[in-house]
Amino acid sequence: MLAKYTVVLQLHRDRPIDLGTRHPGFINLHEVEYAQSGQCMAERCADFVAGRFNLDDVVVSNGINPAKHLRLRRCDLRVALHPEASTDDKRWLAGRFIRLSHRLEAFGFKVEFALGPQEHSRWDDLGRDTLRLCSFTSTASLAEWLYESGWFIGNDSGVGHLASSLGCRRSPSFGDAALRKDGGRDSRWPRLCSRRGGCLLQG
Repeated sequence: MLAKYTVVLQLHRDRPIDLGTRHPGFINLHEVEYAQSGQCMAERCADFVAGRFNLDDVVVSNGINPAKHLRLRRCDLRVALHPEASTDDKRWLAGRFIRLSHRLEAFGFKVEFALGPQEHSRWDDLGRDTLRLCSFTSTASLAEWLYESGWFIGNDSGVGHLASSLGCRRSPSFGDAALRKDGGRDSRWPRLCSRRGGCLLQG
């Protein structure tokens, strides 16, 4: 399938396809992914491609255009939480998400958890009666909900990447981001403040 392409780029040598020895034009973007830089990964990849192939029209975009009836952050006090991820090491502890949601609610924010059908069972047991648990019939409906939410807080997940591409204000809870597992903070991320005073999350 890939033989007709002169060059194939992938973030990892062996996944999702093991290309290390299968394609003569394979370029491993591992060093680009983990480079020490203030740029996001998409910007680093765009710069690499522009430089490597001498291109002057590279853009950082996935082509998503919100429908005209939608308005960015229409529900400014809604905080979208996505507490799940593909692996355990990417998940902030469930109890911390729950405590954070209660704290945000106390300051006047409306907190809603975005969960896939396969993720609901665990969270039904953790907070069925006290948490707003939401599911969506399609990726499009999830995207619309994220786009009109005031904030997104979540793990390193597909939902988090979708929120970022839609321009959502984000405070990630994974790695070296604003809500690190060790409780630290990162100055690159914005402040989430209550209109009643006081910053709850500060980059």
